[in-house]
Amino acid sequence: MCRSAETGPHFYFAMYHTIREFYSSNAWRKCRDNYWRKRKGLCERCLAKGILKQGDQVHHKKRLTIHNINDPRVTTNEDNLEVLCKECHEEEHKPNRTTMFSKKRYVVDRQTGRVYDIPPGNDKG
Repeated sequence: MCRSAETGPHFYFAMYHTIREFYSSNAWRKCRDNYWRKRKGLCERCLAKGILKQGDQVHHKKRLTIHNINDPRVTTNEDNLEVLCKECHEEEHKPNRTTMFSKKRYVVDRQTGRVYDIPPGNDKG
């Protein structure tokens, strides 16, 4: 089976490490900490509903990808950030039926290193 460079397991491995590296960077930590202080660490979505709730993390509204990870208009732009509590962040990333059944997923056999497709809807993660 032929896969494009952006759907194979090596692409996802590289993307994961690139994004992980960004989240470990001093630039991100400084941006995140400054934004957190400005928002007083309160969940912005709860606050919009009139609820004062401590936030859990600074979230990127536009998801980081291998294509935008080096673009400061996405990664460190305060217009793309929001403080979220755990519940709001989980709600944001809750899988919906459209994405859950359309994205290709893979599993790697740890003994052989072989990569297998997971049929849509059959994964538990």
